[in-house]
Amino acid sequence: MRRRAGSLRWTGRVSGKHLPMVVTAIYLLSGAVWMFIAVSFVRHDVTSILEDSLFIACTAGLLYLLLHFGVRTVRGQESALMESEDRLARILRDFASNGSLDPRIVSVLIDEFDPIRKGRTEAEEAFTEEFSRCAGGRGDGLDMA
Repeated sequence: MRRRAGSLRWTGRVSGKHLPMVVTAIYLLSGAVWMFIAVSFVRHDVTSILEDSLFIACTAGLLYLLLHFGVRTVRGQESALMESEDRLARILRDFASNGSLDPRIVSVLIDEFDPIRKGRTEAEEAFTEEFSRCAGGRGDGLDMA
């Protein structure tokens, strides 16, 4: 359970389930700002405005689908990785308890998982800081709920 909470930390308060919707909403908002600029300052004609609106709507739908399936794929692979780590740790502990392997070797092997997890956690934290900085400098990520 501890690992699962850490894996969602990179998105701030937006869970992986809602991330595609939030990113798509931001894209639609920026498209609406562009449409406002096009109407107010550039003076596009109605045909251009309709074409731009259709393009923004279609690309927003495509963006949502790509993000939705991407997040689902990453979550599935992350789950499979955690299961394989746990399975490997159980196998190593079984070998140690059966006397097939020296328990000290097993403890060293199991302890080597921690630097990998620590590196992954540090990378997630660095990404969170960069994402927060790019999303307007808020320290808590996006809070769209």
